[in-house]
Amino acid sequence: MNRLIVCLFCSLLAAPALADTPNDTVATDSDQDFASGLTLDSRLVQPPHYRPRRSRLRRVKVNRAQPEPTLPSNFGPYLTFGGLGHFVIDDASTTLDNAYQGGGGFIVGIGFRLLPMLALEANWMASFQSTAVQTTLGSMPVNAIHSLNLDAKVFFLPWSQRIEPYVQLGIGAYMLSESFAYELSGFGFDIGGGVDIRFTDSIGLGLKVLYRGFYVDNTADNYYVYLQREAAFIDSITTEATLQFYF
Repeated sequence: MNRLIVCLFCSLLAAPALADTPNDTVATDSDQDFASGLTLDSRLVQPPHYRPRRSRLRRVKVNRAQPEPTLPSNFGPYLTFGGLGHFVIDDASTTLDNAYQGGGGFIVGIGFRLLPMLALEANWMASFQSTAVQTTLGSMPVNAIHSLNLDAKVFFLPWSQRIEPYVQLGIGAYMLSESFAYELSGFGFDIGGGVDIRFTDSIGLGLKVLYRGFYVDNTADNYYVYLQREAAFIDSITTEATLQFYF
């Protein structure tokens, strides 16, 4: 009898719990359906009162790094070769320079760019002159004026890469010669200016105009038979165009 009473009591206690189980299952299913019904767009939609905050980042100006200055590529040795016109200026006080009526020839040299503003050159010039002088040996043959010069070139635009104007000043030894059979030598100087034009890093063109003056003395015993026996300072002008090869 007691066992029957205990069983009935347990059944009454378990009945509400069994009744609540279906309701909980239904509630859980409904929550899952609601959650699955929400799309990604609906979750990201911001409320109407939302206003994005403006960025208060300050703009900071940063200077770009400046490249380090580089030396021009025209430093170092170079060779020159070209032609020239050589015109002797007549001087009324002497007849020695009247023998030369102008001419032309060639010039070769080697140079070295030491500094942005300075280059040194050594040049040899040979200028063949037409002449019109009658001597005891007959008509004076075509004569040549040779010179060996050491020059300094000072550039106006030392950092220019393509066009470089300059002034030039130098000293030299000059020789009047007829096929080196007879000769008359002396010393002089040159001064003038020009411009170097770089086509590439290896090749350029040089243009210059120089005054060349030199002193000769033809009064010695072994005088130059084709010229008057006198001492004279000879004035001349050369115009030169040379190709330059840089290394």
